[in-house]
Amino acid sequence: MLVFAVTTARGPNWDHARGIREQPRWDEHAVFADMLVDRGVIILGGPVASDNDEDIALLAVEASDEHAVRSIFDADPWAVHQVFRIKHVRAWALWLDGRSRQAKPAARQEEAAQVIRPGPNVGTLPFRVPWSCRILVPWNRQLTPSGGRSSPLRVAAGGRSARG
Repeated sequence: MLVFAVTTARGPNWDHARGIREQPRWDEHAVFADMLVDRGVIILGGPVASDNDEDIALLAVEASDEHAVRSIFDADPWAVHQVFRIKHVRAWALWLDGRSRQAKPAARQEEAAQVIRPGPNVGTLPFRVPWSCRILVPWNRQLTPSGGRSSPLRVAAGGRSARG
């Protein structure tokens, strides 16, 4: 199955005096959307901020092709009653997807938020670096360009520095 980015927009029967959950047939639309989530058709989605006032939501939808996406939403009560419409359907190659990862234990999250404290000859970093991204070599004056080491330094197994 392919994944598509689907943008919905207000239809001719959108009531501009009401909020999204106050629109006609909200309950039926919500039941329909939940059913699509349960079937694995809608991967994720919800209201999206936009420069265009007509835009409502952005959805990640799994389907065989664009025609199938449009056919699926033809049965949505909001589409049937023209409260909303499908504005765009675009193929979307999801290269990054963190939903299948398990949350880190609290202790690991705290460790991941620690700030690197560089040595005296290294400037301070204005951002936090996750533990898994840190270099396993001490930050000290020996590693700076003026530190005097002429041979390359590499990280050996176990994270200990070794002369190359």
